[in-house]
Amino acid sequence: MSDIIRSSSSKGWPYECFDTQILRAEPSLIRFEEASSSRPQLPSIVPASESDRSDLFASTQRSLNIAATELRNGNVVAFPTETVYGLGADATNALAVSKIYRAKGRPSDNPLIVHISDTSMLDELVEKSDVSPKESNISAAYQCLIDAFWPGSLTLLFPVRRLHPSSKDKGKQRAVLPDIVTSGLQTVGLRMPSHPLARSLIAQVGRPIAAPSSNASGRPSPTTAQHVFYDLGGPLDADLIKGERSETNGGINGNALQTPRGRIRYILDGGPCYVGLESTVIDGITDPGEIRILRPGGVTVEEISFALASRNLLVDENGENHADSTGKVRVRVYGKDMERSAAQEANPTTPGMKYKHYSPNARVVLVDVGSSSARANGAVCTLKDMLQAELGPLAETAGAEAAHIGFMAPAGSNLAQAVASLASRSASESEGASRVKKFSMHLDGNHARTAALFLYDLGAPESPGEGAQRLFAGLRVLDEAPQKCQVIFVETMKADRIGLAIMNRLEKAASERISIDL
Repeated sequence: MSDIIRSSSSKGWPYECFDTQILRAEPSLIRFEEASSSRPQLPSIVPASESDRSDLFASTQRSLNIAATELRNGNVVAFPTETVYGLGADATNALAVSKIYRAKGRPSDNPLIVHISDTSMLDELVEKSDVSPKESNISAAYQCLIDAFWPGSLTLLFPVRRLHPSSKDKGKQRAVLPDIVTSGLQTVGLRMPSHPLARSLIAQVGRPIAAPSSNASGRPSPTTAQHVFYDLGGPLDADLIKGERSETNGGINGNALQTPRGRIRYILDGGPCYVGLESTVIDGITDPGEIRILRPGGVTVEEISFALASRNLLVDENGENHADSTGKVRVRVYGKDMERSAAQEANPTTPGMKYKHYSPNARVVLVDVGSSSARANGAVCTLKDMLQAELGPLAETAGAEAAHIGFMAPAGSNLAQAVASLASRSASESEGASRVKKFSMHLDGNHARTAALFLYDLGAPESPGEGAQRLFAGLRVLDEAPQKCQVIFVETMKADRIGLAIMNRLEKAASERISIDL
């Protein structure tokens, strides 16, 4: 069978389809040689000493070769990073980048982050200094953050390099990156990922890779290859076809359900992402005296401030008011100590600032728990009151099926304990890799039905990084079969350190926020 099959969907999505393949690779086999001033760090795959790992060594080489060839040929590949899985294309190839937008189903009016494997790529992409044309225009604060957090989950906004005009440019300078990457802006977000497979793939391609998250637009970001496969490998579109078929009473050809519906050819599988949230995005060029955190992520505000302070680059809030000749800066956070800007969100300089992001099909509701926080945030109700208000309407729409309600909370938290004490444990549990406990609850009043409650474990309360790693997986688990929750309640947390990034994602996913007293 050909690997390209035309879509028979009435929506014409996604123009052409593929038999999506998952390419297994082992990150622990990748090593990087030491870099020198004249040569970037180069990856190598180290043969395993154990004979039973020899097949894994060969498959890792083969998988990287296939993925690199696909990217060099102007196509897209999903690949793992430490944050989330990305959907990559050659950042210098406008046609290749357009395939990212097509596969994700999102408009091309939002700039993409460009991933690099070493600082030599950074030098090729960043505007040169006016003082020294051979040197990149990198501030002391940026150099500090590069030294501290690259490779890693930090994206820095830079002025994109512009080339001297040639005769065909009619005297106009053009950027080294096409407008489809930067949305026509004069800046670009750059990141050097720390995931060995990501860096190795970029180095093998030899070109910078533009890559947003590899989910279908609007859905929760993927943190495993299986998440990517659901969104871009066929199952999501098959579910859409089933929905169309039921809506049109069988009007779609039944054979369409058997048609491979992948939107991309290859997914490089390197296992689960170990950070689980997208990168922190920083703007240090709009105001030279400020480091503006536009999107919190895997590198926390506290870590950024500490790194800058360790090099005496952080403004003393008690004395200095602004940057001085030493290059000191103030750290500010968008939406926290920087006012939100409707104009910037309508015309963003970075991903993650536009549209409703990270949303499952289920309605997401944030829950403030505890008497003090609850009263501070408005009307207070009990957990039972909250569930009764939800269960009545849900039971009516669910018909003969039980209403499905999801919860996401740290292990042993007040909300988790309250759910367990209010409902009875179901005989059929779904614990294990899915981290879900199932309960049942009988509806009071006139509704003679039982509601199914699913509690997803976000990890230990004292380990919020665990919650970050599990966040998107939890939204997906509760949203998809067999749980298929109609509403998901998520316990809020303190918005500091990694909690700031977690709450940023949840606030974008949620439709409302309520307070309960336990």
